Amino acid sequence: MNIQDLGSVGELVAAIATVGTLIYLAVQLSRNTQSLRSSTLQEIQRDVRAVLLSSPEATELAARYRDGEALATGERTFLVQRFMSVFRVMETIWYQVDRGTLDKVLLNGYMHHMRVVMSTDLAREVWEGYQVGVFHPGFVAFANDYLEKNPPIQPKVLQGVA
Repeated sequence: MNIQDLGSVGELVAAIATVGTLIYLAVQLSRNTQSLRSSTLQEIQRDVRAVLLSSPEATELAARYRDGEALATGERTFLVQRFMSVFRVMETIWYQVDRGTLDKVLLNGYMHHMRVVMSTDLAREVWEGYQVGVFHPGFVAFANDYLEKNPPIQPKVLQGVA
């Protein structure tokens, strides 16, 4: 075996090692992507729970408002902030779907919460007043289209639901 033959064997070994490395990197990238998607979903679920379920006070204020009770300025401000938080979380979910990090099926499920929130005049007023310039234009277009096709759930539907 001469030097040229050894060089050819070396090139073959290097090529095989390169292909092996590329396969390994592709597998690692796929695992990393799955991990990122899982982490993103967990964070979004945490955010949704924090905004929608962690404040019995907000639920009570929204019910009082729907029933026609006038709210104090601080109560109204608190409720407006909660609505804005819901809209921001929904925007985050839309953004993750738009970037391919989350499945669109999840977005449609979470948008159901926005339908419930939009059952109050105050939430619709907040959405109308803040959507332009505050939220991503793509999300605004998506949300308005979604809400046109899936109108807010009226309070009578919500009565008796725990």
